[in-house]
Amino acid sequence: MLPRSSRIDEPYVHDDQIGPFARLRFGGPRLEFGKYPQFNRDFTMFSSWRGRSNQPESACFAPETVILPLYHKIRIGLDSVINLVRDDFDVPLESVRIAGNGVTTCRLVWDIFLTTAQELKRDLIRLSRSLDPAMLWEMLEMPTARFIWRATGSDGDDPVIDVLYDATDVEQGEFLLAILPYSQRLRDLIASCPQAWLLGVLCPLNPTTAYPSASWASTSP
Repeated sequence: MLPRSSRIDEPYVHDDQIGPFARLRFGGPRLEFGKYPQFNRDFTMFSSWRGRSNQPESACFAPETVILPLYHKIRIGLDSVINLVRDDFDVPLESVRIAGNGVTTCRLVWDIFLTTAQELKRDLIRLSRSLDPAMLWEMLEMPTARFIWRATGSDGDDPVIDVLYDATDVEQGEFLLAILPYSQRLRDLIASCPQAWLLGVLCPLNPTTAYPSASWASTSP
């Protein structure tokens, strides 16, 4: 699986001395403290801070803890979503591509992030030309949870599929909200075998939970 986030090599942070765009860069040296090996650090990052030489990146940053605030009603973790996207979508679609089906030209790059229902629907309107009109209207009218995990698979720079999960559900539930194919070839593939697709080829869920409307898959051109 190719996550888009793996391309990040320079995160920017706020620092009270440097400012709101203090650069951190991966690949810092190992830190060793001689008689105090308990303080050794294998992972460090080059920073915008100046060390004793007064040169940029001459002082390294050794992170110990990352604290991410999370709304308490978000019950589905990122790890669960990554595993589902990999097993139910990335691996099967890559197998289809290798077999020469022509649905995608290269392995999909996935952007997985937390969004809100309002932001999602606003973005779907922007992408309306790529969506089946019936599915677009069903998505806009469908009541959804406030927070949604969105996994966008792109073929190069072009998004070809969105997979949506209810972030406020529980792990034991069926929290897949919808599969939105933007590529005409992918829509044709789903339309040619919707039941096989929904019942196990990609996602082993009941057809009525995999799409806003199970009938869309069999009637969409």
